[in-house]
Amino acid sequence: MPRRSLTASAAFLAGFAGAAHASDAGLFAPAAFAYQRPGEPPEGKPKSGPPEGSEASLAVGGMHTFRSDFDDDSGKIGVTRADADVGFSIAVAEHRWVDLGIFYERSWYQFDGVSGFGEGVTEPWDDVQSLRLSLGYRVGFNATWSYSVAGFVDSSAEDGAEFGDSLTFGGLAGFGYKVNDNLELGLGLLVASRLEDDPWIIPLPRVDWKLGEKVRLRLGGARAGGALAWEFSDALTLALEASYRSREFRLEEMNPAAPEGVGRDRQVPVGLALTWKACPNASIGVRAGYVLWQEYEVLDRAGNRLVEKDADAGPYLGASLRLSF
Repeated sequence: MPRRSLTASAAFLAGFAGAAHASDAGLFAPAAFAYQRPGEPPEGKPKSGPPEGSEASLAVGGMHTFRSDFDDDSGKIGVTRADADVGFSIAVAEHRWVDLGIFYERSWYQFDGVSGFGEGVTEPWDDVQSLRLSLGYRVGFNATWSYSVAGFVDSSAEDGAEFGDSLTFGGLAGFGYKVNDNLELGLGLLVASRLEDDPWIIPLPRVDWKLGEKVRLRLGGARAGGALAWEFSDALTLALEASYRSREFRLEEMNPAAPEGVGRDRQVPVGLALTWKACPNASIGVRAGYVLWQEYEVLDRAGNRLVEKDADAGPYLGASLRLSF
């Protein structure tokens, strides 16, 4: 099924509405701040967004961050993640869409010879899973202006933790403005609750700038980061990218480091993403690079920080498959 056209400004705003979809923003919320799916665009061209009708999409991906030493030589840490995202865009009127999203991610943490998280604690938390439900609404006024609003509910928890204690909520609103055929700007605002901490209140500036026939720069928006993409052909795109990712999750009642507390995981990955558009409705991506900075924290049930540890830089690899219908 070939993609049909969409008002350019509304397509641009899909980047803000996507903040409630993990496939576009990744989990832009306390559970995982601005995660990008391995191998997913930024592509050489901006996403066209949903067609002038309804569309469904399915994306699956995985990423492995190889083990790195903690700065104080207190062991090693590595992480493997897998996720799945189902999205629906429903046209309710001309240039108006309702967006529904369901996202699931599971993280397997590999602790090796760890100390410093408490007496006798060698594994400060077990595997972690995150689930997100989102609902958004987008409007394209004309070829220049558009806006979007979205809300979401998130659950992120170590296996065995209470579901009700793992919930956070949030919403965002934003607008887009097409300056010319080569430059589009946007501004949004995210408000989201957190686990045992003050809520996020974060402005979301966005730039999509076509620097040449085959080169595009994207900054900000639903992703905390940016990408410089080269389109080698209609099917193949290479992007240099950097982003900030933050996850937090409820710990279970019997957790040895902080019963019913909170775990946090922050990273700054920089690398290359290669995307192959196998056909109009399917793309395959791979990604490789280095996590230049990473930090891990444990908070108690009252939100007091018990442990904060940095880890050395380490490589990562990822892959993804995305289908649209």
